Amino acid sequence: MATSKIQVSEGSGKNLATNSFTEDTVTKEVSRIVLNDSSGAEITTLPVSAVSLPLPSGASISANQQTDALTDTEIRATALPVSASALPLPTGASTSALQQTDGLTDTELRATAVPVSASALPLPTGASTSANQQSDALTDTEIRATALPVSASSLPLPAGASTSANQQTDSLTDTELRATPVPVSQAVAGVDTNSFQATITSADATTATQVKAKTTAKKIHVTSLIISTDTAMNLQLQSDNGTPQVVMEQIYLAANGGMALTFPDKFPLVVDTNEDLDIKASVSGNISVTITGYVV
Repeated sequence: MATSKIQVSEGSGKNLATNSFTEDTVTKEVSRIVLNDSSGAEITTLPVSAVSLPLPSGASISANQQTDALTDTEIRATALPVSASALPLPTGASTSALQQTDGLTDTELRATAVPVSASALPLPTGASTSANQQSDALTDTEIRATALPVSASSLPLPAGASTSANQQTDSLTDTELRATPVPVSQAVAGVDTNSFQATITSADATTATQVKAKTTAKKIHVTSLIISTDTAMNLQLQSDNGTPQVVMEQIYLAANGGMALTFPDKFPLVVDTNEDLDIKASVSGNISVTITGYVV
Protein backbone atom coordinates (compact mmCIF):
# COMPACT_ATOMS: atom_id res chain seq x y z
CA MET A 1 0.00 0.00 0.00
CA ALA A 2 1.35 3.45 -0.92
CA THR A 3 2.47 5.55 2.01
CA SER A 4 1.18 9.11 2.36
CA LYS A 5 2.18 11.72 4.84
CA ILE A 6 0.98 14.97 6.33
CA GLN A 7 3.51 17.67 6.94
CA VAL A 8 2.92 20.22 9.70
CA SER A 9 4.92 23.41 9.73
CA GLU A 10 6.55 24.52 12.95
CA GLY A 11 4.73 27.11 14.97
CA SER A 12 3.93 28.24 18.49
CA GLY A 13 1.16 27.15 20.72
CA LYS A 14 0.01 23.81 22.04
CA ASN A 15 1.75 20.62 21.12
CA LEU A 16 0.00 17.93 19.07
CA ALA A 17 -0.46 14.59 20.74
CA THR A 18 0.58 11.75 18.45
CA ASN A 19 0.67 7.97 18.47
CA SER A 20 3.35 6.05 16.64
CA PHE A 21 2.99 2.75 14.79
CA THR A 22 5.05 0.93 12.21
CA GLU A 23 3.69 -0.01 8.75
CA ASP A 24 5.75 -1.32 5.88
CA THR A 25 8.92 -0.94 8.06
CA VAL A 26 8.09 2.72 8.38
CA THR A 27 7.24 4.43 11.69
CA LYS A 28 4.10 6.55 11.26
CA GLU A 29 2.51 9.11 13.50
CA VAL A 30 -1.31 9.37 14.00
CA SER A 31 -2.73 12.51 15.54
CA ARG A 32 -6.25 13.40 16.74
CA ILE A 33 -7.16 17.01 16.16
CA VAL A 34 -10.03 18.72 17.99
CA LEU A 35 -11.45 21.95 16.53
CA ASN A 36 -12.59 24.65 18.91
CA ASP A 37 -14.41 27.89 18.29
CA SER A 38 -13.16 31.24 19.55
CA SER A 39 -14.67 30.58 22.98
CA GLY A 40 -12.81 27.35 23.32
CA ALA A 41 -15.92 25.12 22.81
CA GLU A 42 -15.44 22.05 20.70
CA ILE A 43 -16.94 22.19 17.18
CA THR A 44 -18.81 18.94 16.54
CA THR A 45 -20.81 19.90 13.40
CA LEU A 46 -19.61 21.86 10.41
CA PRO A 47 -22.32 23.68 8.42
CA VAL A 48 -22.09 23.09 4.65
CA SER A 49 -23.86 25.22 1.99
CA ALA A 50 -23.78 25.13 -1.82
CA VAL A 51 -25.84 28.30 -2.20
CA SER A 52 -22.93 30.40 -3.29
CA LEU A 53 -21.24 27.73 -5.36
CA PRO A 54 -21.14 28.47 -9.08
CA LEU A 55 -23.35 26.26 -11.35
CA PRO A 56 -21.54 24.04 -13.82
CA SER A 57 -21.76 25.07 -17.47
CA GLY A 58 -25.16 24.25 -18.99
CA ALA A 59 -26.84 23.47 -15.64
CA SER A 60 -30.66 23.78 -15.49
CA ILE A 61 -31.95 26.87 -13.69
CA SER A 62 -35.45 27.65 -12.28
CA ALA A 63 -36.23 29.90 -15.24
CA ASN A 64 -36.04 26.90 -17.58
CA GLN A 65 -37.87 24.39 -15.40
CA GLN A 66 -41.16 22.81 -16.64
CA THR A 67 -44.06 24.23 -14.60
CA ASP A 68 -46.95 22.25 -16.15
CA ALA A 69 -47.65 18.74 -17.53
CA LEU A 70 -45.43 17.70 -20.43
CA THR A 71 -47.17 17.23 -23.79
CA ASP A 72 -46.68 14.13 -25.90
CA THR A 73 -44.44 16.14 -28.24
CA GLU A 74 -42.34 17.46 -25.30
CA ILE A 75 -41.90 13.92 -23.97
CA ARG A 76 -40.62 12.61 -27.31
CA ALA A 77 -39.81 14.13 -30.67
CA THR A 78 -41.20 11.14 -32.57
CA ALA A 79 -44.35 9.23 -31.58
CA LEU A 80 -43.53 5.82 -30.18
CA PRO A 81 -45.37 3.14 -32.21
CA VAL A 82 -46.90 0.48 -30.00
CA SER A 83 -48.00 -2.90 -31.34
CA ALA A 84 -48.62 -6.23 -29.69
CA SER A 85 -49.20 -8.09 -32.96
CA ALA A 86 -45.71 -9.61 -32.91
CA LEU A 87 -45.61 -10.36 -29.19
CA PRO A 88 -45.82 -14.05 -28.24
CA LEU A 89 -49.07 -15.11 -26.54
CA PRO A 90 -48.74 -16.17 -22.91
CA THR A 91 -49.23 -19.82 -22.07
CA GLY A 92 -52.94 -20.78 -22.20
CA ALA A 93 -54.00 -17.57 -23.96
CA SER A 94 -57.20 -17.72 -26.07
CA THR A 95 -56.64 -17.93 -29.83
CA SER A 96 -59.02 -17.26 -32.71
CA ALA A 97 -59.41 -21.01 -33.21
CA LEU A 98 -60.92 -21.29 -29.71
CA GLN A 99 -63.08 -18.15 -29.80
CA GLN A 100 -66.90 -18.40 -29.65
CA THR A 101 -68.37 -17.54 -33.09
CA ASP A 102 -72.09 -17.85 -32.23
CA GLY A 103 -74.39 -17.14 -29.29
CA LEU A 104 -73.59 -18.96 -26.06
CA THR A 105 -76.08 -21.60 -24.97
CA ASP A 106 -77.42 -21.71 -21.43
CA THR A 107 -75.18 -24.75 -20.79
CA GLU A 108 -72.10 -22.94 -22.12
CA LEU A 109 -72.83 -19.96 -19.86
CA ARG A 110 -73.03 -22.08 -16.72
CA ALA A 111 -72.65 -25.71 -15.80
CA THR A 112 -75.64 -25.65 -13.47
CA ALA A 113 -78.85 -23.73 -14.19
CA VAL A 114 -79.32 -20.78 -11.85
CA PRO A 115 -82.68 -21.08 -10.06
CA VAL A 116 -84.54 -17.78 -10.09
CA SER A 117 -87.50 -17.04 -7.84
CA ALA A 118 -89.02 -13.79 -6.66
CA SER A 119 -91.63 -15.45 -4.44
CA ALA A 120 -89.71 -14.71 -1.28
CA LEU A 121 -88.60 -11.20 -2.22
CA PRO A 122 -90.23 -8.37 -0.24
CA LEU A 123 -92.55 -6.12 -2.24
CA PRO A 124 -91.37 -2.53 -2.72
CA THR A 125 -93.23 0.20 -0.86
CA GLY A 126 -96.64 0.87 -2.43
CA ALA A 127 -96.59 -2.25 -4.64
CA SER A 128 -99.97 -3.66 -5.70
CA THR A 129 -101.06 -6.76 -3.78
CA SER A 130 -103.75 -9.31 -4.55
CA ALA A 131 -105.96 -7.67 -1.93
CA ASN A 132 -105.98 -4.46 -3.99
CA GLN A 133 -106.27 -6.02 -7.46
CA GLN A 134 -109.38 -5.41 -9.60
CA SER A 135 -111.47 -8.59 -9.58
CA ASP A 136 -114.27 -7.47 -11.91
CA ALA A 137 -114.62 -5.40 -15.06
CA LEU A 138 -113.56 -1.78 -14.76
CA THR A 139 -116.29 0.84 -15.01
CA ASP A 140 -115.98 3.81 -17.34
CA THR A 141 -115.25 6.05 -14.30
CA GLU A 142 -112.49 3.69 -13.09
CA ILE A 143 -110.85 3.66 -16.52
CA ARG A 144 -110.69 7.45 -16.76
CA ALA A 145 -111.56 10.38 -14.56
CA THR A 146 -113.01 12.40 -17.44
CA ALA A 147 -115.28 10.91 -20.13
CA LEU A 148 -113.59 10.63 -23.50
CA PRO A 149 -115.53 12.60 -26.12
CA VAL A 150 -115.96 10.71 -29.38
CA SER A 151 -117.04 12.36 -32.60
CA ALA A 152 -116.96 11.16 -36.20
CA SER A 153 -118.09 14.50 -37.64
CA SER A 154 -114.59 15.42 -38.78
CA LEU A 155 -113.59 11.95 -40.02
CA PRO A 156 -113.08 11.61 -43.78
CA LEU A 157 -115.68 9.52 -45.65
CA PRO A 158 -114.39 6.25 -47.14
CA ALA A 159 -113.97 6.12 -50.89
CA GLY A 160 -117.32 5.83 -52.68
CA ALA A 161 -119.37 6.69 -49.58
CA SER A 162 -122.82 8.20 -50.15
CA THR A 163 -123.02 11.93 -49.47
CA SER A 164 -126.01 14.23 -48.91
CA ALA A 165 -125.51 15.61 -52.42
CA ASN A 166 -126.35 12.18 -53.89
CA GLN A 167 -129.27 11.30 -51.61
CA GLN A 168 -132.79 10.93 -52.99
CA THR A 169 -134.88 13.92 -51.82
CA ASP A 170 -138.18 13.04 -53.54
CA SER A 171 -140.25 9.96 -54.31
CA LEU A 172 -138.57 7.35 -56.50
CA THR A 173 -139.92 6.91 -60.01
CA ASP A 174 -140.76 3.51 -61.36
CA THR A 175 -137.56 3.58 -63.45
CA GLU A 176 -135.46 4.51 -60.39
CA LEU A 177 -136.97 1.62 -58.43
CA ARG A 178 -135.97 -1.05 -60.94
CA ALA A 179 -133.68 -1.30 -63.94
CA THR A 180 -135.91 -3.85 -65.67
CA PRO A 181 -139.71 -3.48 -65.83
CA VAL A 182 -141.63 -5.92 -63.67
CA PRO A 183 -143.36 -8.45 -65.91
CA VAL A 184 -147.16 -8.42 -65.54
CA SER A 185 -148.82 -11.75 -65.10
CA GLN A 186 -150.43 -13.20 -68.18
CA ALA A 187 -153.88 -14.69 -68.11
CA VAL A 188 -154.01 -18.10 -66.50
CA ALA A 189 -155.05 -20.77 -68.98
CA GLY A 190 -158.62 -21.90 -68.46
CA VAL A 191 -159.49 -18.96 -66.12
CA ASP A 192 -161.81 -16.13 -67.06
CA THR A 193 -159.74 -13.05 -66.03
CA ASN A 194 -160.26 -9.33 -66.01
CA SER A 195 -156.81 -7.73 -65.77
CA PHE A 196 -156.35 -4.38 -64.10
CA GLN A 197 -153.81 -1.80 -62.97
CA ALA A 198 -154.62 0.57 -60.11
CA THR A 199 -152.58 3.50 -58.77
CA ILE A 200 -153.23 5.80 -55.82
CA THR A 201 -151.30 8.56 -54.03
CA SER A 202 -151.99 9.89 -50.55
CA ALA A 203 -150.52 12.44 -48.15
CA ASP A 204 -152.05 10.71 -45.12
CA ALA A 205 -153.04 7.05 -45.17
CA THR A 206 -153.23 6.62 -41.40
CA THR A 207 -156.92 5.90 -42.06
CA ALA A 208 -157.34 2.93 -44.43
CA THR A 209 -157.20 4.21 -48.04
CA GLN A 210 -158.72 2.25 -50.94
CA VAL A 211 -156.31 1.00 -53.60
CA LYS A 212 -158.70 -1.27 -55.64
CA ALA A 213 -162.47 -1.30 -55.32
CA LYS A 214 -164.27 -4.63 -55.07
CA THR A 215 -165.88 -6.34 -58.04
CA THR A 216 -169.24 -7.93 -57.25
CA ALA A 217 -169.07 -11.67 -56.69
CA LYS A 218 -165.37 -11.73 -57.59
CA LYS A 219 -162.02 -11.88 -55.78
CA ILE A 220 -159.14 -9.49 -56.38
CA HIS A 221 -155.89 -11.26 -57.34
CA VAL A 222 -152.77 -9.06 -57.04
CA THR A 223 -149.76 -10.10 -59.17
CA SER A 224 -147.44 -7.09 -58.61
CA LEU A 225 -147.09 -4.34 -56.03
CA ILE A 226 -145.03 -1.11 -56.05
CA ILE A 227 -144.92 1.26 -53.07
CA SER A 228 -142.80 4.38 -52.43
CA THR A 229 -142.84 6.94 -49.60
CA ASP A 230 -141.06 10.12 -48.56
CA THR A 231 -141.45 9.37 -44.83
CA ALA A 232 -140.27 6.47 -42.71
CA MET A 233 -143.38 4.41 -41.91
CA ASN A 234 -144.99 0.98 -41.62
CA LEU A 235 -147.64 -0.06 -44.18
CA GLN A 236 -150.25 -2.79 -44.14
CA LEU A 237 -152.52 -4.16 -46.92
CA GLN A 238 -155.98 -5.16 -45.78
CA SER A 239 -159.36 -6.16 -47.22
CA ASP A 240 -162.48 -4.35 -46.13
CA ASN A 241 -166.12 -5.31 -46.24
CA GLY A 242 -167.11 -3.73 -42.95
CA THR A 243 -164.53 -5.66 -40.91
CA PRO A 244 -160.86 -5.14 -42.05
CA GLN A 245 -158.83 -8.32 -42.58
CA VAL A 246 -155.03 -8.32 -42.96
CA VAL A 247 -153.96 -9.35 -46.47
CA MET A 248 -150.24 -8.50 -46.12
CA GLU A 249 -148.53 -7.86 -42.79
CA GLN A 250 -146.35 -4.85 -41.88
CA ILE A 251 -144.09 -3.42 -44.60
CA TYR A 252 -141.30 -1.30 -43.08
CA LEU A 253 -140.00 1.50 -45.32
CA ALA A 254 -137.36 4.16 -44.70
CA ALA A 255 -137.74 7.80 -45.67
CA ASN A 256 -137.53 8.19 -49.47
CA GLY A 257 -137.68 4.41 -49.68
CA GLY A 258 -139.80 1.93 -51.59
CA MET A 259 -140.38 -1.67 -52.58
CA ALA A 260 -141.47 -3.68 -55.60
CA LEU A 261 -142.90 -7.23 -55.46
CA THR A 262 -144.00 -9.70 -58.11
CA PHE A 263 -146.18 -12.63 -57.10
CA PRO A 264 -146.14 -15.94 -59.05
CA ASP A 265 -149.10 -16.55 -61.34
CA LYS A 266 -150.17 -19.55 -59.31
CA PHE A 267 -149.76 -17.77 -55.97
CA PRO A 268 -151.12 -14.21 -56.28
CA LEU A 269 -152.11 -12.02 -53.33
CA VAL A 270 -155.87 -12.77 -52.98
CA VAL A 271 -158.62 -10.56 -51.49
CA ASP A 272 -161.86 -12.27 -50.48
CA THR A 273 -165.03 -12.01 -52.58
CA ASN A 274 -166.83 -8.66 -52.54
CA GLU A 275 -164.04 -6.89 -50.56
CA ASP A 276 -161.97 -3.78 -51.34
CA LEU A 277 -158.17 -3.72 -51.14
CA ASP A 278 -157.00 -0.92 -48.81
CA ILE A 279 -153.63 0.32 -47.52
CA LYS A 280 -153.01 1.76 -44.04
CA ALA A 281 -149.95 3.72 -42.84
CA SER A 282 -148.53 4.05 -39.32
CA VAL A 283 -147.85 7.82 -39.77
CA SER A 284 -148.82 10.51 -42.25
CA GLY A 285 -146.62 11.13 -45.26
CA ASN A 286 -146.72 11.01 -49.04
CA ILE A 287 -147.11 7.52 -50.47
CA SER A 288 -147.63 6.11 -53.94
CA VAL A 289 -149.07 2.63 -54.55
CA THR A 290 -149.44 0.78 -57.86
CA ILE A 291 -150.85 -2.73 -58.21
CA THR A 292 -151.59 -5.01 -61.14
CA GLY A 293 -153.67 -8.17 -61.23
CA TYR A 294 -156.99 -9.64 -62.25
CA VAL A 295 -160.40 -10.34 -60.76
CA VAL A 296 -162.10 -13.69 -60.86
